[in-house]
Amino acid sequence: MLEQLKAFFICLLSGVPPYGVGEPGIAKTRTTEAFARFLKLAYECVIGSQRLPEDVLGAPKVVERKDRAGNICHVMEHAVPAWRFNLVNSDRGGILHLDELGDCQPAMQAAMLQILADGLPNTFICATGNPIEISTNGYELSLPAINRLCQIEWPEDRARWRKGMLKGWDSLGEDFPVLDPKWRDNLPATKALIVSYIDRNAAQFQSMPQEQNGVISPWPSMRSWTNVATVLAAARSVGAEEDVEDILVKGCVGEGAAISFRNWVKTLDLPDPEDLLADPSKYKPSARGDLAFAVLCSVVAAVLRENTLDRWLAGWKVVEKQCDKAVDVAAAVCGPLAQNRPKKNGKPAPIPKAVEKRLFPVLQQSS
Repeated sequence: MLEQLKAFFICLLSGVPPYGVGEPGIAKTRTTEAFARFLKLAYECVIGSQRLPEDVLGAPKVVERKDRAGNICHVMEHAVPAWRFNLVNSDRGGILHLDELGDCQPAMQAAMLQILADGLPNTFICATGNPIEISTNGYELSLPAINRLCQIEWPEDRARWRKGMLKGWDSLGEDFPVLDPKWRDNLPATKALIVSYIDRNAAQFQSMPQEQNGVISPWPSMRSWTNVATVLAAARSVGAEEDVEDILVKGCVGEGAAISFRNWVKTLDLPDPEDLLADPSKYKPSARGDLAFAVLCSVVAAVLRENTLDRWLAGWKVVEKQCDKAVDVAAAVCGPLAQNRPKKNGKPAPIPKAVEKRLFPVLQQSS
């Protein structure tokens, strides 16, 4: 499977809505429908250019309600659209596909934006559309809409088309990514990575485009950087390639910030946390705060994925070594280890006295 398609479906399963942009006739809808069928999820496609806002938010209806005095009053609420009812009440969950998003008139786009913002219970949400220059109506997405999505270019995948033509379209299911059930265990490490990057690159924390004439691209914001941490955690649970990660980061925060982030990550040259847990003496404590913070957070996240007593104690040994260089960094990451103590002789294991003695004064000062 091409990197863009893998990124799209990883993003979808992470809960961050992907927005696939590509030419007509390259199977955006059919591939998404096939993905839902592969996962045995309900599938509903809402074509924005053919709908009205009430088709998304629900048609108004008058119902009777009692006020505090017991009087009957007539109030207006919205009926639940059939597609929404089907998804929310599906036994296994479902996928909502908002199609032709770029062809929606502003009122319809606003209605879809509310769905993107609020989400739906039991439902993954994605969107697709054509490039603005060939869209039927050609309404550019708003800044709030773009900032809620991970925009990914939908490729022409001749290899998948050829395989489907010759072996049958059901044969394509084996290429779809499926997240590890524990993929969220990667979140502490990816969040720490994003925070460390922003600490060194504050100008990219919130950078809304000022010039809104022409095509609007993804841009860095508090929301989109949070989305980056989420999609990276999902991608790493399936061992996604670096190119897939780059597509996801670019789709959330834009090309410039994505390139800067990737270059910064390469300068870190982070060690494998499993190697450090196997032999904490390998850890070379760094005085560079962003590097130390990222390394220690990855170690803590690795411990919590499989929190045995031996791994927990090894994690503390790594933290203790960091105290030699920057005790404040060690103190900043030790909370999850202290809060998730494995059992020893039927009781929560005590925090090693050596590290507690060094960290307690720092934690006491910061409280």
